[in-house]
Amino acid sequence: MRVELSISRKAECGLPKRFFTDVAGAALRLSAILEEDTTVAVGVAFVSDDEIRELNRTYRGKNRPTDVLSFGEFRRKADVHATDGRIDLGDLVLSPSFIRDAAKEDGVSFETEMAFIFSHGIFHLLGFRHSPRMFRLQDEIAATYGK
Repeated sequence: MRVELSISRKAECGLPKRFFTDVAGAALRLSAILEEDTTVAVGVAFVSDDEIRELNRTYRGKNRPTDVLSFGEFRRKADVHATDGRIDLGDLVLSPSFIRDAAKEDGVSFETEMAFIFSHGIFHLLGFRHSPRMFRLQDEIAATYGK
């Protein structure tokens, strides 16, 4: 599986693109949804707490910042399919500042928290809903890519 990330950094997170490509690849493999020869494209934007608060208010009706917002077309895992070996999965918007604060609160490294949250967004783009399996997969990814 090939992962193509298009990253916009309005807010700096301090982690290399390779970190996100690796985490996305792990989430895609663990999901066991897509064929191995699929190219998966994901847009990623790192924004401030104020920007993600505005998006959260607009799209979810919640007037507060959050860690990640997922914008994709797949509502169920069964709907995810590739066309000509490629799938445009959607877009993720993340607030590094919010995630950094959450890492401190949780007593984990920024990398661990980011791997957990970024994979959370990928799973939502794949049509996953919150479930024990989804959180178990996120924990596995965070343990592998965190410090």
